[in-house]
Amino acid sequence: MHRLCALLGLLALVIVACGSSPPTVMPPTPTPTPEPPLIYIHPEGFWRISYPRGWTVEDPQPALGREGVELEGVEVVSFTYSPLQWLSVVRYADTSQDLLSFSTDMLNFRSSEKPSFQLMSWEQVNLGEYPAYEAVYAYTVEGGDSINAVELHLIVKEEIYNPHPATREVGYIVSGVTADSSLWDDHQELLRQLVYSFWSLKGSQPPSS
Repeated sequence: MHRLCALLGLLALVIVACGSSPPTVMPPTPTPTPEPPLIYIHPEGFWRISYPRGWTVEDPQPALGREGVELEGVEVVSFTYSPLQWLSVVRYADTSQDLLSFSTDMLNFRSSEKPSFQLMSWEQVNLGEYPAYEAVYAYTVEGGDSINAVELHLIVKEEIYNPHPATREVGYIVSGVTADSSLWDDHQELLRQLVYSFWSLKGSQPPSS
């Protein structure tokens, strides 16, 4: 009797097993391919830079100095994703400084404007064939929000025709900024990639250091 029960139980398991559907295997979810960035070219063809899709571009505007006064020969182009993240290129149409003095003056200006300014790193780097200085800094704005930025300072010898061929040394400040220090670790890699995508389209050769 026990043997019969065991045989009947085994038969039931075989029937259930044979009648059950095979397990469903779900295909892996493909990783979406990130869209390539867009490329902005200055309207007069001076330079280009990459910026992510979905960012807003503000065409060249006169740069403002203290008390909102327009700075002669200085313009800025801004790229913004939100109030928390942006990219800017400032062009100084003519500079007689060497690269070290130019970079030092830029940092001294920022320090004088922002008492809470903290320079986290400052080193000479290369942007392709051009020597540059990279500065990483932070400061606190009114209301307590913290600003973090990675910035390149460089001088380019640009070929111009006005009306005859000539060259002039032009200073550039290329900045990637986040307005929330808690997001700096997440944002700095992208901001650095954007800053380093800058390229002069009229540069002839690096200026003497």
